[in-house]
Amino acid sequence: MKENKVYLYLGALLFLDTLLIFSLSSILNIEGYKIETFGHRGLSECLKDWEFFCDSSNLRGIFLCFHFSNALLLFLFSKDFLKRPSDALFCTLLFLLLPGVNIDIMLLLKGQIIIFFPLLLCLLQQRNQKIPYWLLAIMAILDKSFSLVFLALIFYGISKKDTFLIFSSLAFFALNMYLFGLNIGGYPRGYFIDTSAYLLFLFSPLVFLYFLYALYRFINTSNKPLIWYIAITALCFIWLLSLRQKVEIQAFAPLLIVGLPLMTRLYFCGLRVRLPQFRMRYKIPFIITFIVLLSFTFGLFFSKSLMLLHSAIYLHN
Repeated sequence: MKENKVYLYLGALLFLDTLLIFSLSSILNIEGYKIETFGHRGLSECLKDWEFFCDSSNLRGIFLCFHFSNALLLFLFSKDFLKRPSDALFCTLLFLLLPGVNIDIMLLLKGQIIIFFPLLLCLLQQRNQKIPYWLLAIMAILDKSFSLVFLALIFYGISKKDTFLIFSSLAFFALNMYLFGLNIGGYPRGYFIDTSAYLLFLFSPLVFLYFLYALYRFINTSNKPLIWYIAITALCFIWLLSLRQKVEIQAFAPLLIVGLPLMTRLYFCGLRVRLPQFRMRYKIPFIITFIVLLSFTFGLFFSKSLMLLHSAIYLHN
């Protein structure tokens, strides 16, 4: 596929996504005083103090800007990380279809903002081959979610034998903990099943299982990318903490989204090493997985219409 056509299809995807999201704006009306109800603390706590953000349409517009910025950042990163521009387009489509991403937009959760900064970090690191420390300084004072990014950078620095990156990440992690901290305490109670169920919904079940498989396959890779360290650190933290207490899942689960290019790369590499006559066995599981993802996503988008249809059928009977 020519690169010009890829950009045209990307614009069409973003346009269709905009129409679907605005069609849902009539279902949910988030008022300014309800911001904290949906977990907007730390990063967006200041929003409720400004009259401009108390209007739901203005607030939704800001989060939509972050949403489309995330899609563009993911596309730009994937275009360099994956072999073909069409692969990057598919990775962006996958991002736009994820149920958890669309839930963030519907409820104006801070997940879109949390995704933005790690994606920007990974894109700048990939293109410049160095860590933008100015961006780390900004992330350290924004939200506690980025504490896991600093942990991932520590492990990444160890793998690269970069002493400066290790100690600077430790310093940023300490600053982030000083400003926000992590709520680890109370009586130990297991929430592993509840947390796993949320993660299954975030990706859709089959996509999440393949996501886990992709993370596992990259373990033995000699030159693991930064997105792998961020995704695996976030996943391990969420699962380990869920064994003893309830995890603030909306704060840390969005970091997993940066691992989507890993999954896309693994699938297309596995598909293309096979001769065309042997690819159908590889395509059938993909088709089933994609159908399940679409059913989750469109069930979410058209939930109001389905509910009205169900009510009409029930009243008719």
